[in-house]
Amino acid sequence: MMHGTIPAQRVSSSPTAARTDLFGDPDPREDVRVPIQLTTCVSFAEIVGLLTYSGGLDITYADLDDDAFLRETLVFALVTSDHIAIEHGAARAAAVLDDGNGTADEFEFVTCLAAAVTRVFGVTA
Repeated sequence: MMHGTIPAQRVSSSPTAARTDLFGDPDPREDVRVPIQLTTCVSFAEIVGLLTYSGGLDITYADLDDDAFLRETLVFALVTSDHIAIEHGAARAAAVLDDGNGTADEFEFVTCLAAAVTRVFGVTA
């Protein structure tokens, strides 16, 4: 969870891109955009929370074996979540993993997702 000061984040931009969506994929209905790269640091619990509790995600057990999918999904979750949602998701994920809070199905999925997060991102609780 994030407490205290937030370290400065590095931001870089690239030349403009025409007709791309928020993630740089082609979309003829969109205007010109400026690609921005942002470096940010997230913890194990924040990653698990983002991948489990962010709106608009529907990760299945089969998806847990797809490293590229998990990386892309994390980017989507980060872009669509504010810091309060990230903190709440991290706290909820930690409560499920540490204290067994939640349903049996939730505990099983979050545990499997946590193992995938360790494999893909190299972080543990």
